[in-house]
Amino acid sequence: MDLCRLLTTDPILRLYAAPPGSTTVPLHQLSTVPSADPVEYFVRPLLRVFRRGLDKYGVLLVDAGSSLNHFEVDDERRPTGRVLVTWPSRLTANGPTAVDLLAEQFGIDGVAEVIRAELRFLQPEVAKLLSEDDRWAPHVHSAPAVDQQAVNAVAELVSNQQAARWKGADLPPSVVRYVGTRPPGWARFEADLFHLGGRLVGPESTCRPVAELHGQSLDRAPHNWGDEPATSHQTTLSALRLADLRPAPLAARHAVQLSTAETDELIARLVSSAHRSAAQLAEKVLRTTADPLERIYEVLQRRPFRAGSRANYQPADLRRDLAATVERGQPLRLSKLMFALKHWHNRLKASGPLPDLAELAMIVRIVELVTTLRAVYPPGVQDFHLINDGEHYRPHPGAPFAEGVRTLRRYADAAGADFIRFRDIDDLAGWTYEPQVLTGHAKLATDNREAYLGLFADLDVTDDPIDTLHRAAALDPSQNFVPLFRSLVFSVPVPGEPDPRWSQRVLAELYDLGPAVPSDLRSARRGVLLTAWADAIEYLSTSVADEEYEYVEKLVPGALRLTQRPRPGRAAFGPLSGRSVGPGHATGVIDARGIITADFHVALLDQGFVPLHSPLLGDSQPFAMVPATAATDGRFDLLAATRLRTS
Repeated sequence: MDLCRLLTTDPILRLYAAPPGSTTVPLHQLSTVPSADPVEYFVRPLLRVFRRGLDKYGVLLVDAGSSLNHFEVDDERRPTGRVLVTWPSRLTANGPTAVDLLAEQFGIDGVAEVIRAELRFLQPEVAKLLSEDDRWAPHVHSAPAVDQQAVNAVAELVSNQQAARWKGADLPPSVVRYVGTRPPGWARFEADLFHLGGRLVGPESTCRPVAELHGQSLDRAPHNWGDEPATSHQTTLSALRLADLRPAPLAARHAVQLSTAETDELIARLVSSAHRSAAQLAEKVLRTTADPLERIYEVLQRRPFRAGSRANYQPADLRRDLAATVERGQPLRLSKLMFALKHWHNRLKASGPLPDLAELAMIVRIVELVTTLRAVYPPGVQDFHLINDGEHYRPHPGAPFAEGVRTLRRYADAAGADFIRFRDIDDLAGWTYEPQVLTGHAKLATDNREAYLGLFADLDVTDDPIDTLHRAAALDPSQNFVPLFRSLVFSVPVPGEPDPRWSQRVLAELYDLGPAVPSDLRSARRGVLLTAWADAIEYLSTSVADEEYEYVEKLVPGALRLTQRPRPGRAAFGPLSGRSVGPGHATGVIDARGIITADFHVALLDQGFVPLHSPLLGDSQPFAMVPATAATDGRFDLLAATRLRTS
């Protein structure tokens, strides 16, 4: 096995393993090395490299059971967070482990919890090997593959049934019955099914189930473990196994810094590529039809721009929206709602509030769309309105919206998108609508809010939360409250320290408020549930008023409104193509192929991605995340290959 190649191409080893020849300090002398966090600098790197070698490659890179371990230090004798690869010939079988010695040397409490977290979902043969050692046996965890397959199949069934309901299918509730004693993992899987639109019940339930599980372990490993560095391809935090995602507080030590020239080069290349793609698509469309409406329709329906199924937006829908504009020979106007910041409150979606590479890529895609439309429709495109919904739907105390808009304008200037107009939804409404419309809208939103508060007066979401939410669904005439709650609960602030590791603990088993839960954790979960409940009422009440008054539809007279979420009758715009989460709900990322997309910050840390900074955004937060395997001495190796997805 080529060790040098292994340490270069595996992101986990790139971050935590030091090659032979590195400057190191032996374990017994680490007390002379200053470290603010010995768990993250010594314990976790040792366990990660130990596990990675055995579990993925079947080799012993380090022996976490031995006292003969060395840890890398820099020229100033500061720890780097990497353990020296020593290739021991066999595992030690007795004496204190290196982890025990580190805990004793630094007075670390709770080290057993760290060991258990790092040894979850081991391969069966590795679990068997370590279980034969009394020092590791209490911490070893492995879930049978057949159990994981069964549980995943049930989750997929529930998800598919919920998707069918959204399309109008008349299906009974997706109830899953578990036959047997409640196993570990019940609370997590119960929450998983709830967020998929289903319900987990025990054998005593008389509900008719769509599926049954018989005694299986309910533990499910993160789906992309072993494929690092990989993006999650998930669109909601609830789809991640938050409790098992690996924290990486030292990822910033491996950060990449783009220069101003490199940033300018990247943007110029992205914009140039967008113009070339626009010209190629326009040529194809012009050969296809001479009808201007059909040409516009073909552009909107091409994959670089369309989100969701082509069937959602039919030619008749486009005629409804733009026939009058085209018949008059007027330029097109386009609009799209967006959130001018990241939903960063819990630090799991993004590490900071400001727009990053994902939003810049969205603007470049808009340039591509507008350039294509101008080429196939001679009157062209007058403007594209990006409308910040800000606090229209729910409050965001302290959110720096002005700074977010300034950042977006800076991106638009850099991309040459002088046709983009950034507006606030309620400011724009004040210019567009008569006072009686604004007054009527506000009154209806208030009336809706009071009606929901009355409807749910006897419900307390902190008292058996999932059961309470099912009861709320039964009372809700719109059937939209609980889906909104499920969406918002992962976007509200998490009380307590602003650390993604804390947020992971709070949200991983959010609905577990039992007496065994530590009081600070229980209090934070209650806070999240209560905030999400109040926000869902506010959001739903305002949305109903919006629909009644066509508040969003008519904000920009004559404009075609593009939506982020695909639904029948609407033109859905997917700025990053593929199955990616919206830019405001995630972090910009350049994957291992050089493709720009968006993913959740917590998932990227788990997969061995590190921060990339640019002068365009500054040092307050990363401009993007990139694979650790593409970061060499502060440089980004995939810069020349970075591009937008084309299909």
